Parts: sequence; C-alpha cells; structure tokens
Amino acid sequence: MTMNLYLVRKHGSFQIHGIFWANNHADLWDAVDEMADPVEFEWSKITKPGGIWHDVPFEHCKDTAQWGEGHNPSDDFCLHGLCRPGEYLTGMVSNQDQHEWTRFDAFDEGHGLLARIRSGHG
Repeated sequence: MTMNLYLVRKHGSFQIHGIFWANNHADLWDAVDEMADPVEFEWSKITKPGGIWHDVPFEHCKDTAQWGEGHNPSDDFCLHGLCRPGEYLTGMVSNQDQHEWTRFDAFDEGHGLLARIRSGHG
C-alpha cells in the first residue's frame, strides 16, 4: 500500500497546521483527530517529491537523568529553530489557492470515526 502525504490547514484559511502521512482518508482523519478536531480543517495531497530539512537534528528536550521508571523518552523529542522545506513544498504553502483543498468529514459522516464504526469499517 502506498503512503500519501498531506498538508493540513485550518478550514477556509491559509494557516498550515501540519504535514501528515496516511494510507487513506480514514487514516488521515484519525491522525488529525489525535491533534485536533478534523472538522475544523481541510487537506491537500502533496503530489510531488520534496522534503523538510532541519539543520539541527532531533534531540531530547529534557535531561535524561530526570526520567522516572517507565518513562517513554520518545515523548521528549523536539526540533529547535526553523525547518527548511524544499522548493515544491515552499511553493505549495506559498500558493495555496492553486491547490485543491478538501474539508474533513464530520465525526458521524463519510470517513469520520463514528461513521466508520457504524458501517463496520472502524
């Protein structure tokens, strides 16, 4: 199965909130749902190769000596400073009106979680 990449922005705005990867629209809905209410957002598929580069590597944000027993260190990774997107992604973010944007389905419609549970695909 091919993984797809998506830009996600606040519905009706130019405020990009994230880049997500998902196998299908239901997976994308679930991934956004982990961060915010998908109904408030819309997505556009990234269709050309590109990337985001960060000059400073991911690193731990907290002192590892402070971790208690059972702590998951992956919760503490962060980026410092700004990421540099590639040329295509920069153009896509700069020219959002030239791309097709699709609003997420409501919780109980289409690819929304409750709709998928009701249909037996959740």
